[in-house]
Amino acid sequence: MSEAFAASGLVSTSVTETGGKIIRRLEEAKNGGGAFDDIAAQLTSILETLEALESESVFDKADQSSGQPLLRAVQGCQRQVKQLESLLDSCLVLPDDGKTQKDLKALRATTNEKRIRSIQYTLETYETTLIRYLGQRNALNVDEGNEFIQSLTNTPSIEPPPSIEPSPSLAKSLVTSLRRRFRRILRRTHSKSTPSSAEQKIVKLPAPSSAEQRIVKLPALQIPEFVSRLDLNEDLNRALVPSDPPTVIWLHGMGGQGKTQIALERCRQLQRSQAFKTIIWIDASSKEKITAEYSLLLNRLSGNTPPSPDIDQASDFQQRLEDWPEPFLLVFDGCDRPAALQEMKLRLPTNPKCVTLCTSRFLNPDQLGRVISVPPMSNGEAYDLLSWRCLAEVSEESMAKASQITEELGHMPLAVDQAASYIKASRLPLTSFLEAYESKKDAILRRFPNILESLNCDTGDEQRSSLSVYATWELTYRAFIRHVDDSPDVRLLLSFLASFQYENIPESVCRSFAQSSENHPSWASSFIVDGQWDSGKYHDFAARLAANSLITGIGFEDDDMTVSLHPLVQEWIRHQLPAPVQQPVAL
Repeated sequence: MSEAFAASGLVSTSVTETGGKIIRRLEEAKNGGGAFDDIAAQLTSILETLEALESESVFDKADQSSGQPLLRAVQGCQRQVKQLESLLDSCLVLPDDGKTQKDLKALRATTNEKRIRSIQYTLETYETTLIRYLGQRNALNVDEGNEFIQSLTNTPSIEPPPSIEPSPSLAKSLVTSLRRRFRRILRRTHSKSTPSSAEQKIVKLPAPSSAEQRIVKLPALQIPEFVSRLDLNEDLNRALVPSDPPTVIWLHGMGGQGKTQIALERCRQLQRSQAFKTIIWIDASSKEKITAEYSLLLNRLSGNTPPSPDIDQASDFQQRLEDWPEPFLLVFDGCDRPAALQEMKLRLPTNPKCVTLCTSRFLNPDQLGRVISVPPMSNGEAYDLLSWRCLAEVSEESMAKASQITEELGHMPLAVDQAASYIKASRLPLTSFLEAYESKKDAILRRFPNILESLNCDTGDEQRSSLSVYATWELTYRAFIRHVDDSPDVRLLLSFLASFQYENIPESVCRSFAQSSENHPSWASSFIVDGQWDSGKYHDFAARLAANSLITGIGFEDDDMTVSLHPLVQEWIRHQLPAPVQQPVAL
């Protein structure tokens, strides 16, 4: 254990000293703006969160197991601030810089702004671990053991977990030192300067009273490359306010338009601003999913007193929402099926403090509330997404060709993202992409001549958009299997994943299926070492699939890694890949 304490001191010192230098330099810079202001606000926001945590003495009550997620978050922050300092060395303009230096740094700042926002997103994700624990620990008054771990491990781990052995003292030492030293640095820098624009953006996180109930349940599906849709964000900002009768908002658009990412980005913003202290995200892909998630939420609220198995747990949780004392946001994502729509309507609270946001591909005459349509991206937004993902250098020729590609793809975010993955993985010149894309599209139509008629689409535009997703995904998939020599049977693995609901498919299902077979399925052979499932290899391969846009995202639920597919991608995999050999799986 002494090694762990020594390591904790090193981690704490490194994080606080590096972070302190960054905050000082951001305050000294006079023209950072934009992402620079936001990252400064993010660093200081983490300090506010730690201050609230320490004021509640929560670290004194963490046990051996519960130190792991907290330690993971702190070490993740360490890695991110080191990356950030390296970026700032090259692009942050300081008062004493000459004109040439300022011009050069301004150019670098423009180039690196998206990388800085990606670091900010990762820091937000780690801070979510701290915020969620703060809310769960004080609001629900639960035992420090299993509920502590459950509430923390639902937060995604962006980077590999640390190898250091966790302990309550280690977690407390890390976070206390981090908070104390950052505060000292901030006091010193604040005394020399007026508040920066970054400071003015900070919303101080209050310590919740024991009487308050809070839940923050958000999925691990947000991507750092997400391009914000400003007009839609403003519409949602105006619409998502409590009213009587309760507010119900529908985000409606074709598959692949980014509805889930838009909703998730808004939820993260509302979480940071504390506009809603309770945000609940429900996978509404089926009636059964909605009921199951309501039941799980009741268990989460019940803490030390498990609900009686004789009661209707989903209805019990619904009643708790009817009595919820503060404004809360309830999100139903992917409410496309009629049975799911009917179940959602039955579960909608009548409490005027409830604000409901739904995402759906289809409009239904029975839908309640206001509809906000999600159109394709603008030309500029689609270009930003493509260039962010795959353009190392920008020229007039590459800009023109990138705009031509996004136009051909109908400015659909999912298709553009997959095209960027293919271009990057194949090292393909932009001038060659459209030829490959048209060839793949023609091949799909020759192989499946009735595919457009079989698609679950209302309009010709939706059919063409779905076809663009299929073609770009197929290009990316083919490029991936060509460049990965040590891969398992990717085709059968993806087919196996597509046989489930598309969101949050747990690793435990894959492990159980692989180990229950006397002869391991071919896709599982790469993950079996000496007869045992190797989680590390599975995690690494899932990360490679996500990096190539073959799966939507990776998350964690109760220490079980999950992967997700986009619904359109799931449809395509089911349509053209062979069904895996079925056998019982212990769920």
